[in-house]
Amino acid sequence: ICDYNYAFDPKVYLKRCFDEKHRYTLLVDECHNLVNRSLSMYSSELQLSQLEALKEVSCSNQNVLKAYHRLCDELLDLYDENQEYVYDEENDTTILDACYNLQKHLQVYLRNEEQAPKQWSDLYFLINDYLRISDYYDEHYYCLIHSFQGDVTIKQYCMNASNPLRKI
Repeated sequence: ICDYNYAFDPKVYLKRCFDEKHRYTLLVDECHNLVNRSLSMYSSELQLSQLEALKEVSCSNQNVLKAYHRLCDELLDLYDENQEYVYDEENDTTILDACYNLQKHLQVYLRNEEQAPKQWSDLYFLINDYLRISDYYDEHYYCLIHSFQGDVTIKQYCMNASNPLRKI
């Protein structure tokens, strides 16, 4: 007995409870909420203002700082003051590349730096989430870029979560 996030949500999925060696039958309570919740579970976003809050947080690793600034710059390049919303069927590979690069350097930094500020580990998990959702990106996704008042958000928006849910 558990919240169905543990069975369906890729962010909190309990692999040890649902191994591929056994078949499971799930009794899902509140199933009428699963459609909307699954769309949220299989969507992810990055927001420039959220990332820029780390500018004040110390980091001794120059590779992390370089990769972090690259991702912020790539997000800023998406900002368009003349168009508040931009939809694209293709995922933004430039952002994904910057995320992979930052993830790699954060992984090393957090493994070696015991006293690393919590904000850097929070960013690591945010980036991991964004990259994990990109693995599901297919024809049921849209990339949404929202530019508003100097801030920009890029969202991998799931329009239909039936494919990833079917694999569970």
